[in-house]
Amino acid sequence: MAPESAVTLDRMQPPRPLASTRDVRRRTVLAAVVGTAATLLAGCTGTNAVDQGGGDAGYVTGPKSVHLIPLGKRSAPPTIAGTGLDGAKLTAASYRGKVVLVNFWTQWCPPCRAEAPGIQSAYRRYSGDGLQVLGVDVRDVRQLATAFVRNKDLTYPSIFDPRSRIALSLPAIPITTPSTLVLDRSGRVAVTYARALTGPQIDTIVARVLAEK
Repeated sequence: MAPESAVTLDRMQPPRPLASTRDVRRRTVLAAVVGTAATLLAGCTGTNAVDQGGGDAGYVTGPKSVHLIPLGKRSAPPTIAGTGLDGAKLTAASYRGKVVLVNFWTQWCPPCRAEAPGIQSAYRRYSGDGLQVLGVDVRDVRQLATAFVRNKDLTYPSIFDPRSRIALSLPAIPITTPSTLVLDRSGRVAVTYARALTGPQIDTIVARVLAEK
């Protein structure tokens, strides 16, 4: 029978080599990249439910994505103001008397890029009926956002809000990116939409609020 010390040594596993500084750095960078990508994707394609009640009442289309607020239940107008991409002062209150479609977007988000032409088209078609579009560019770089606006030929103004201060000031209204608010002629929130808009959806919600008396 082998001595106890020999058995103990025989069962021991050789120690694992220590990770090199390069390996540690590589793992740290990879974890950061994966975490950042997950955060951006979650922010870009978030589908937070807008409805706070339940059932289907008030929805224009799609489950828990569009919420039409009845006239008698609309709160006081929110403050939506800031500096535009071109440096001009912009405020939703200056458009009082018009229906204002407020679109929260960022140029690196694919759904935002996809919905922009439809919003521009609606702006062209309904501006004569009293529609104003106001973009809010969030979590972005001014130069890249300006280039996106120019390349897409977007003629409506956008507030530059890289820290999402406007969205964070609206705690009662979950804001994802992209998302849209439609303000009635009194400046109150009439419709909230918590995902990318298609052309027919824009037509439906804009026409409905424009038709209000």
